Amino acid sequence: MIPKEWREYTIEVRPLLILAWIAVSPLAVLALIWLLRIDVAWAKLDWPAWVQAVGSVAAIMAAVWISNQQQMQASVERQRLSYRYLFRAYHAGDDAVACLVHVLKGIKEGDVLPSSLQYYIHSLEDVDRNLADFSFKEMVDYDFASGFMLVRRHVGMAKSRIEHCLDKPSEVASYMNVDKALESISPLSDHLKELFEAHSQRVGPRVYKDQHL
Repeated sequence: MIPKEWREYTIEVRPLLILAWIAVSPLAVLALIWLLRIDVAWAKLDWPAWVQAVGSVAAIMAAVWISNQQQMQASVERQRLSYRYLFRAYHAGDDAVACLVHVLKGIKEGDVLPSSLQYYIHSLEDVDRNLADFSFKEMVDYDFASGFMLVRRHVGMAKSRIEHCLDKPSEVASYMNVDKALESISPLSDHLKELFEAHSQRVGPRVYKDQHL
């Protein structure tokens, strides 16, 4: 079963983080006490050694924090790339729905000359090529990807049915069941927008920045 949302899970080994945990672990503290041979009396403490030890631990922790910040920033950048991909896919899908509606309305109004049907076919081929630039696997939102592929299936079916009627253009409206097709296809633009907006809300403004609809 494919989950509704997925991300690329990876196991990351962070040497600095491991080193930091080792540095502040009880065993490390005991080892440090043994090495410095600390006396109980405060007056006999080797303060320069303590300062150096504390400074070393602080430096390790700072390095860990910087590393984590860099990895978080890299993660956000990856999410932004994925979001931009969906952003472009949304506009391609929206253009495809607009083309479908235009074609169906033309057929409904009786513009079914062979030259008109050829124009419809070429228009649908153009939008299908645009849709083909986007892969289902590359879309990080399952719901949006499913809505996008539904639009592409409608484009393919419309083109196929018009091609089927090239020799009998007068039958294309009934063969395509234009009224029912318009009823099912017209809402797809709003549906795709809702799915994209939902994804935008999930990732938040830190990711989508100025590309929010």
